[in-house]
Amino acid sequence: MFKALGYYVSESSRHLSEYLPYFRKRKELIAKYRVVEEGLLSIRESGTFIEGYLRALRLESEGFGDLIDLILYSTALTKGLRFLTRDKKLIKFIEDSGEDVTVFLSEEELP
Repeated sequence: MFKALGYYVSESSRHLSEYLPYFRKRKELIAKYRVVEEGLLSIRESGTFIEGYLRALRLESEGFGDLIDLILYSTALTKGLRFLTRDKKLIKFIEDSGEDVTVFLSEEELP
């Protein structure tokens, strides 16, 4: 690709193999890139992680700056888990956003 286009392509996917027949001829490389495709398909089919991640991105766009906390919250929510946090700003933001706050677990609730 570098010689043909003048750019080095670092993409290691089946998509690139559409442009490089070399990848389609070698069985071990076809198998290698099939694993990537299967992984992406399994993520798409499970749906719950994607739903949680999209919720976290939406909440971040609404003004809360800690994406990691939002991913943890959203994952707990979509998986039916409890989320232990001391972050009062996160809890207030989630509450003010009209989201479900019942997933939060306080220290007082611990055994």
